[in-house]
Amino acid sequence: MTGTTVIGKITESGPNGFTIEYPSVSGIRTTTVPQGELERFEVLGDGRVALMVKDSAGELVGDGAPFIVTANDIAIAGALEHGEDMSTITIEPQEEVQDEVPAFEAGEVEVSVSDNGEVLVAEVGPFDDMLYSGGRKNKATADWDFIPVEKMGHIVFDDVESNMGRVARINNLDGKPVVKHVFNPNYKSEARPAGAHLGTFSPSYYAMPYAKGFRPILELAAKNGWNAKVFAYEEGKKARLDCDVSSSVNWDDYANSHLGKKWTSHGFLKQGDYRIGFSVHNSLDGSSSYKVNAIAMRLRCTNGQVLGKQQTLFSLKHGQQMADFDFGGLASKIDAVIREAMFELAEVEAMKNIEVSAETFEKLLTLCEKHDLITKPRVHRDDNANITHLTGGHMWRVAMDGWTKPANHWVRCDDDEKNTLYHVYNIMTGAITHKPVYQDNDQYKNKPLEGKKLGFNQMDKRLHAAHKMLRGVSDRVQAAWMVDSGNGVIAPDNLRDTSSELIEGVLAATPMISEVIY
Repeated sequence: MTGTTVIGKITESGPNGFTIEYPSVSGIRTTTVPQGELERFEVLGDGRVALMVKDSAGELVGDGAPFIVTANDIAIAGALEHGEDMSTITIEPQEEVQDEVPAFEAGEVEVSVSDNGEVLVAEVGPFDDMLYSGGRKNKATADWDFIPVEKMGHIVFDDVESNMGRVARINNLDGKPVVKHVFNPNYKSEARPAGAHLGTFSPSYYAMPYAKGFRPILELAAKNGWNAKVFAYEEGKKARLDCDVSSSVNWDDYANSHLGKKWTSHGFLKQGDYRIGFSVHNSLDGSSSYKVNAIAMRLRCTNGQVLGKQQTLFSLKHGQQMADFDFGGLASKIDAVIREAMFELAEVEAMKNIEVSAETFEKLLTLCEKHDLITKPRVHRDDNANITHLTGGHMWRVAMDGWTKPANHWVRCDDDEKNTLYHVYNIMTGAITHKPVYQDNDQYKNKPLEGKKLGFNQMDKRLHAAHKMLRGVSDRVQAAWMVDSGNGVIAPDNLRDTSSELIEGVLAATPMISEVIY
């Protein structure tokens, strides 16, 4: 084979290529490899990949030439160059050296505001225009590839005999440590010589480097041409990987799948309506296990959707289970996540056939309020108990604005979609994703209501809560229609004729709706 051998780590993937970090003759470098330049791709299983690259741009020469010196890596390079089977090569684990891990700079995201107040994000990653809207632009960094430092807990106490302070480890009765601290060394400073403190745990807590759980997926994304990106936030306490698999989804397959008529009869427009994929979450502060969610983004309004009956479709806790898990075998689990997401998208589209009146919409907002998705305005009264004015209630006001103005950039529903449960769905997901400013009332023209900005975790949780609630209402309405009609198959036109009354009945059945929500 002709070409240049590169051995390194995938850091990001896109539909047209991927970025690899590798040792060069001038130190650690990164380069983007277009899919058309790739002649061979091998996953080594130790967090690295080995590539044979054409390099027509000439980036892998001179100072950028790959630096391959260990006997094991030379053998790997020889196997690639001679077209040999990689199974004949024993891959020796690479020793992690903290000084060789580069400190990445935060990814640049262009954000501007149009004349009508629409937030415009110049897309870089798979779901950036969803993730970075709503005031989250400055929350993400790219320094996710670090080795967490673990230190057992110690205390300083006065030694009466020596009249000096002593440092001792915190132990149990058997003299074994009972607590450890985890740090991000990328944030070392004079004030924080150990780096950023990420959390305090029992000794059994497994502080898994993000790279162990994310790199196999980045490698899978690079091989498949998927757009994938990782970022950390809160000084490395949390990190997430987002991957768009839309390019590999054969949307026509679902018309002939178990979804059957439901997929086609609900007016699903197939490719071009949504981006679909998954997000992988992990933390080093104890707040989150390693978990995988199905996500989608409606392109017309870039509203986010966290899909599925359960928010987390796959999860591992920070213990021995995670330490021993084969992250390289995630492909089959991710496939199941995507299938679940496709099914849920069909159900969201089915909401177009459920009519909602203005009165019913207000009842749905009350239901949202009970589950902390919105807050209604505060009522102010005079001494005679007469209402004088209302204050606050950003989400409630925004939702009402989205109901009367379905063409808003964060709702974007057509005339035949307005006043439906689908319209309500996009009001809620749009308000959560974009946190639009409210100023359509004289009271707020000089000081618009902006609402509380949501972090990445809170956004995901609320998107899933909205999806689960409205999906449950939709299921109940469809089930009620089939009982009333004696028909086991949903007929969209007939359902729409009667759905206003059915949804009122569902909302009136308090025990039933509580089952839907919880």
